[in-house]
Amino acid sequence: MAFQPLAAAFSSPQGLFSRPLSMASFALNFYFYGEIEPPHYFKATNLAIHFAEWLRLFPGHPVAQLLLSH
Repeated sequence: MAFQPLAAAFSSPQGLFSRPLSMASFALNFYFYGEIEPPHYFKATNLAIHFAEWLRLFPGHPVAQLLLSH
């Protein structure tokens, strides 16, 4: 099975923007955890994406500085 995250990210014809980040996260979940997966993998991936974005947007926050300093 070939893994093509960009093709998967833009494979949804839903709406104007095609939800590329959502589709990429679904493709990564499928790649790492397989076809049948417990729903907590989706939640963990979603939390990781949001946490990474929080670190990017708020690098001056004391908690972010603590995490980024190590």
